[in-house]
Amino acid sequence: MTDGTNRLSRTSRLLVMLAYLFGAVGLLIVAIGPRNPFLVRHAQQAMIIHLIRLVAVIGVMLTWYVSAENSPGLVLSELTLHIGMLVLIGLPWPGEIPIELFGLLALPLGGPWILSLIGAAAGSAGRSFDFSAAFSSNWPEVLINQTPEIGTPEYDRWIGLRGNRRGADVEANGSSLYDVERGVARDIRDQRLERMWSASRVAQQERGRQDIIKELEYRQDTVLVRLDHLNHLLSTGSISMSRYNRFNQELISYLDGLRSVMARVETRAEGAGQAFGVLPEAPDAMTEAPDAEALALAVIDQSGIPVVTYGHFAVDESLISGMVSVLDGLNQEMFGSRANMTQLADGDVVYYSKGIYSSAFVTFDDEPSPAQVQRLRNYVDQFEAANEAQLSRTPFDPDKIVEVEVPFRFIRRMAGNS
Repeated sequence: MTDGTNRLSRTSRLLVMLAYLFGAVGLLIVAIGPRNPFLVRHAQQAMIIHLIRLVAVIGVMLTWYVSAENSPGLVLSELTLHIGMLVLIGLPWPGEIPIELFGLLALPLGGPWILSLIGAAAGSAGRSFDFSAAFSSNWPEVLINQTPEIGTPEYDRWIGLRGNRRGADVEANGSSLYDVERGVARDIRDQRLERMWSASRVAQQERGRQDIIKELEYRQDTVLVRLDHLNHLLSTGSISMSRYNRFNQELISYLDGLRSVMARVETRAEGAGQAFGVLPEAPDAMTEAPDAEALALAVIDQSGIPVVTYGHFAVDESLISGMVSVLDGLNQEMFGSRANMTQLADGDVVYYSKGIYSSAFVTFDDEPSPAQVQRLRNYVDQFEAANEAQLSRTPFDPDKIVEVEVPFRFIRRMAGNS
């Protein structure tokens, strides 16, 4: 019997009390099934008590009628009347009960009625009355405080001396029971410390695994964003096709490596979550700029004489000027093109654009993007517009050359880099 809630309505308590006193009320509540756990639970308990009383009383009465050799018709009619009264009010019809039968019905009627009155009192007070909870608890197998007396065989078995190595040591060496108990306590302590240390290691490994999973998810998302950005740069002409293909292949390989590590980490494969050092190294495509780096720029007149130069040339600029003049003549003759490029032996790319009075060429560390080529062409047009008077005469006056803004930022390659 446990405390109920103080917010139970008077109607619920009254219905619970009536369910214990009158079987018909309990049967009606169970049939309707209201959304009131307190009411439904008590009604079910009341129906169990009514059913026990009904079976017990009918069993006693049927046994008595059969032994009294009454006619079957009379027995059936009287039992029907008694069953109806038991269902309605929990009592048989008193006018039809022989005096000899009253004593036999005392226990079948009295026991269930005592339970019904207890349940009715509990329900009216807003408390529970649960048979299943009352019979679901078990007695403990061993009393916690029942410690065997020291020195007895029961105590030896209790601390684990009999039938093991420690018991043999006690009998062979005459070790004191106190020393053995200390050894047992020390072993128990060591085992507990080992379990605690093992649990701590497992927890630490799990935290490390979760950290690696978060890092892998972050890197994969970053690669996907980078791939989308590369596609956007290609569609706008901000990256050359060769650089796009190289970056795209590097990123796809890097993403496959991250996904492979993620699969091993999620399945807790051996060696998959030792440290961040097991993760694949990020390629240059994750940080490298889409534009090729400009190393040098030079403008030459129609005779191949340098007008202005910027940056650092890895080879003599006169050699590049001669090469550009030859290639420009071939391209002009074959394709009618104003701009073209060639690749040097060290991997640098020379891109040049021809104007009316001059030509400009830029040395890049890789193939330039269409946007960079367009900036070179615009630069040639602006340079010739600002210096048309000087470039149209031969020779020109270097002091009167007007410089225009260069659309490139030049880098100086470190010694030893190709």
